[in-house]
Amino acid sequence: MNPAEVSEITDKTVDNSTEAYRIVIGINTLTSLATLKNELGKQHNIVEFSDGLKLLQSLHRHKPHLVILESDLATISGFQVAHIMRRHPDLARIPLMMIVSRDYQIGEFWAGEMNLDFCKNSTDMEFNEMISIANQLAAKSASDSIDDETWLNIKNELSGYSFVENYSHLFDQSLIEGSIASRIALLAQEPTDFRKMTRSIMLLLGNILEYSAGAIQIFRNNEIFSFIEKKIPDDKKLAFLHESEGYSKIYKPVDVPEFTEEPTEIPLGTFPPRNHTESESPTIFTVPLEARHTTLGTLTLETHKTAAKRDYYLKTLHLMAYHISLALNNALLYQEIHRLSTVDELTGLPNRRAFYEDFQNELVRCKRFNDTLSLAMLDIDHFKRVNDTYGHLQGDVVLKNVATVFSSSIRNKVDIIARYGGEEFVILLPRTSLKSARAVIGRLHKTIENHPIDMLESDEKMHITVSVGLVCLEKGADYSLDNIINAADKALYEAKETGRNRIVEGSLEAG
Repeated sequence: MNPAEVSEITDKTVDNSTEAYRIVIGINTLTSLATLKNELGKQHNIVEFSDGLKLLQSLHRHKPHLVILESDLATISGFQVAHIMRRHPDLARIPLMMIVSRDYQIGEFWAGEMNLDFCKNSTDMEFNEMISIANQLAAKSASDSIDDETWLNIKNELSGYSFVENYSHLFDQSLIEGSIASRIALLAQEPTDFRKMTRSIMLLLGNILEYSAGAIQIFRNNEIFSFIEKKIPDDKKLAFLHESEGYSKIYKPVDVPEFTEEPTEIPLGTFPPRNHTESESPTIFTVPLEARHTTLGTLTLETHKTAAKRDYYLKTLHLMAYHISLALNNALLYQEIHRLSTVDELTGLPNRRAFYEDFQNELVRCKRFNDTLSLAMLDIDHFKRVNDTYGHLQGDVVLKNVATVFSSSIRNKVDIIARYGGEEFVILLPRTSLKSARAVIGRLHKTIENHPIDMLESDEKMHITVSVGLVCLEKGADYSLDNIINAADKALYEAKETGRNRIVEGSLEAG
């Protein structure tokens, strides 16, 4: 063996209480590490390599309790050696110390990625500290030694063609992981449409992993997004979703509230059927979607892969789930921030900002298709008196009751209701003439007047009334959003000035 590649120090007869351990050191350019080797060699059995590949393939011969690596070894770097050892189920048990000889910033990064036991810049080495840490790590490793049969298996795995095959697999995994992370990061750049992003994720999964049915369940929203082959009949689809939900319960965090109703299914569409030649009996895999120390939900796929390929399939699925979790978590955070900025916290209705956005979109649609549009602006009569007499908590009860009555009195997913500010509300009625709006708002006005509201400090009920300003944009009319709102506001002012508890129809010409 070339002395430049390896040098061995014979067994030590130890005079002090510290036991002698077997330590493999990879040194190529660092004279400071050679000094450390000499110091450790006074106590321990040291083997030195300058070539990373030879070091790796000689581990079975020396059975080390500790490996110390310079980052810049020949053939393969110290980082690559560490990467291979950390990915191996048995070699991962051996402690690793790394001395970085060049860019320490990237060294810190890799140290964190590979869970190194110790990492230092070569310019920051402190011999006493390192010798102490080396002794501690080697002693701990000695109590969990790898047996001879396992070392023989390691020898076979790291020799010749086996090593090339295994390392090629690790390289493939790294390439796949990098590509997946890049693709999913692109999907996550526009998280405004959660459903669209989820569908793109399922399509990406289909390009990498064969599946016939897929589902992503989000726990806190009680939603399940499904993506199914066209040829799968409804009964099998429902069975898959039911089974997916059952597996999901295994991963559901205890702090997620229990919903009384089943998860809402949100179909992401279907995709052309594939020819399942591998196995007619499908297997269902469910993996958790975890991000920021919490489980967001689960990813479930039904595949027809043969048993021999399922291990690789599951590993790849776990790899993708990690990156998918980060993307979905960012989208959920964006969704929540958007909700908080557009929803009134007390009533749960859209706030003024959200209303303006919806109103502008509806106004554009109305003019494009030559439709009518009506707007009602409503104000609770004598609301200040309620607050002054019964307190603001009772006022909050009144606001919540009014919001509930309004919401239940309009067309779901057609009409738009919002809390405009204070005790004012607005209701937008698309494709609604003045005659129809008059009837709708008239019924709502009467319902509010007759609606009993609980009192917080007594068993009595209270009643309130509202004043309303109503305007209509007729077909072909061309008024701006501000024109319409101002006209409704003036009509509301007139209703309050002329006695309250009434509906006044405004004129857009007056705006």
